Amino acid sequence: MNWDAAKDAALLALGLYGAGLSSLNWWNASQRDKRRVLVRVNTVFTTYTNGSIGAPFARVEAVNVGHREVTIASISFEIDGKHLVPFTRDAFPAMPDTSLPAALKDGGTAHLIMAYADIAQALLDIGQRTKTIIIPFCRDSIGTTYRGDDWEFDPTAFSASARQ
Repeated sequence: MNWDAAKDAALLALGLYGAGLSSLNWWNASQRDKRRVLVRVNTVFTTYTNGSIGAPFARVEAVNVGHREVTIASISFEIDGKHLVPFTRDAFPAMPDTSLPAALKDGGTAHLIMAYADIAQALLDIGQRTKTIIIPFCRDSIGTTYRGDDWEFDPTAFSASARQ
């Protein structure tokens, strides 16, 4: 057996292994230094002591899932890349919205709660009368936009006039 060829193959394998580890280390370090914000939307309801449930509200939450501090400047919904009109602040009883701008450390959250009726009215005001895909988003202080998953919303089902 030719030991020179085996030695060269072993050195090549060792070099490739080291390059792979170095690349993986660089990738992890670059991801750790990025600002990362998770945006999600949930439905919340008011409940009363008599057991009844009130109107639905959307809770848009921005969570800092990275290691760097992020300052959230705005939270809202968008449709076709256009920001929907601003919503009433502190719409949900006993659960005030996060004051913006808000500095979020690792794991910190900021939220905005909007009545379904307000979202429906904003969509109806721009002519959306059918089921529509809206996207929850937040924008940080340097202008980076973070988007959540698409959310299908029917404005006619939740408009104030439909509930009367």
